[in-house]
Amino acid sequence: MGVETLTEQESAVAPEASPGTMSPLGAFCRRHDVLFSEAVWFSAHVLFDLLIVIAWVATGMPQAPKFLAINFGTLAGVLALRPFLRRADRGLLWILRHWYPVTFYGVFFFECGALVPALNPRVWDAELARLDLAMWGGNPVDFFARLHFPALSEFLQFCYATYYFLPLVAGGQIMARLGTKKLSDAIGITSVAFYGSYIGYFLMPAVGPRFFPPFHEGLYGLFTFDAIRSFLAESEGKMHDCMPSGHTAVTLITLYFAWRVHRPSFWLILPFAAGLVLSTMYLRYHYVIDVVVAIPFTLLSVYLGRVLIRAWDRFTGNPGASELLGPNEGRAGGQAGERAKNDPR
Repeated sequence: MGVETLTEQESAVAPEASPGTMSPLGAFCRRHDVLFSEAVWFSAHVLFDLLIVIAWVATGMPQAPKFLAINFGTLAGVLALRPFLRRADRGLLWILRHWYPVTFYGVFFFECGALVPALNPRVWDAELARLDLAMWGGNPVDFFARLHFPALSEFLQFCYATYYFLPLVAGGQIMARLGTKKLSDAIGITSVAFYGSYIGYFLMPAVGPRFFPPFHEGLYGLFTFDAIRSFLAESEGKMHDCMPSGHTAVTLITLYFAWRVHRPSFWLILPFAAGLVLSTMYLRYHYVIDVVVAIPFTLLSVYLGRVLIRAWDRFTGNPGASELLGPNEGRAGGQAGERAKNDPR
């Protein structure tokens, strides 16, 4: 549905490239309506498959056969379902067609658990802790420990757990108000941040201050704190996933989308998003430097994502498609609503 997802206004100003001016691969992607978000997902898929093979050959990583089976099995499943997804114009298959790349964030994240130490056994926690000391003038863990009280811990642990849900709010508004082409672009930009942070884990592996006593002690909440914290710890294990803070980057991108597209949604998620960023340090999941680095990393991810969107539109013969969140995009809710009404989907 990639080309058909342009709104009427966009179609009027989006010149189509002649098939003869496109590469065979670009023409294939246009013919099969490959979305930008799918292209980013497939690129990440190829990258992780290569990393798994390298880790298997170089280190004998025992999880490699299982990871490859999962990756190629899910790829085969997507390819088998895709003809049905393309034809869907409503219902579960229509939703899945536009959202399925998001489900692979978790798949590739958990593969990082074995891949990162296999390919780069160097651990950078000591250096990151020293940077925190130099930047903070003391240990920030001690500072946040003085702020601790059970109700705050309870709220911040809940906020931390909303990481995978807050983007759905902004994404839903983009889908409803701007259409699925813009949703694909937004998911693509978010994917650049997700997978970019994963690359950072390989370059500078670190497990975070909560794994170093006595900094893992002394936190407690009221009701759900222990259950949420234990569930996350048991499901993730000891991940080398600190630098940069993907939680911070993805949350900032979510706030940016919500602010530009639907201000009520922005104000709704702002307390939880702010709590999420604070929780990464307060709950000792991240060093402060991880969060600081995540700010320019977020700007870079948005910039790179928008560059890649324009390149993808040119590559698939749609060079005039209006840009996601361009100068007149999303600011006026009424105009966005009119575009959604005129969208044939």
